[in-house]
Amino acid sequence: ECFINKCIYNYCVFYDNSPITHCNLIYKYFSIFHISYLHCGKTYGQLCNEDNECSSKLCFGKCSSAVQTPKEEQEFRKLVETICSILALISISVLICIIYYIYSCYKNKYKKINH
Repeated sequence: ECFINKCIYNYCVFYDNSPITHCNLIYKYFSIFHISYLHCGKTYGQLCNEDNECSSKLCFGKCSSAVQTPKEEQEFRKLVETICSILALISISVLICIIYYIYSCYKNKYKKINH
């Protein structure tokens, strides 16, 4: 069963100017943040040049049917990214405090010498 009723040797045949589009729900993750959005484009197996042409946003000469879906094993990755993000923020905050402390000490020492 093909959308365009063109089937050769049990495979659907597509034309570059085919009006057929397909839509996928695309998931993006970083740390505790995630977004999902609907992306429409060429359907699986159609010829493509760029990722954005395909509904899956994956082009390897032909549109790929591999679509990233939410999986439980991604929960561990999200946890690790969250912990790393928090540690990075803490490290930056501590570094800023150290720099400010050193600057304050130097500034006070310089004032005492000049007065």
